[in-house]
Amino acid sequence: MSETHDSGIDKLNHMRFLGALTALVRLFEEFDHEKWAAWFAEVLKDYQEAYDTPGSHNRQLAIVEHVFMAFTGLSDFTQEKFSGKDPAALQEAQEKLIKFSKQLWASARGIQAHILKAHVD
Repeated sequence: MSETHDSGIDKLNHMRFLGALTALVRLFEEFDHEKWAAWFAEVLKDYQEAYDTPGSHNRQLAIVEHVFMAFTGLSDFTQEKFSGKDPAALQEAQEKLIKFSKQLWASARGIQAHILKAHVD
């Protein structure tokens, strides 16, 4: 295994993390929530750059921990409410938000655990 790109489970966490970020950017853009769309787009860009840089585990860890801040009580994006569409579309958007949020959290935790374990080993 290389220092930057490791086992299958680590690759899966990486892909799920990127997928969740991308999906959240699109969802927030669709409903004109520019603040969160821009925030997740920036995280996505930063993480991709860090992932492609050898020896950047500390930067990746900082980015993942930055994502956890979105789940705190002060800036809980999962409480965002969508508007301006028919009720079925709004319900679907809220369900997607929950799904992608869970995917983001789980993959971020997996990445965090891998990086912290790599520093211990």
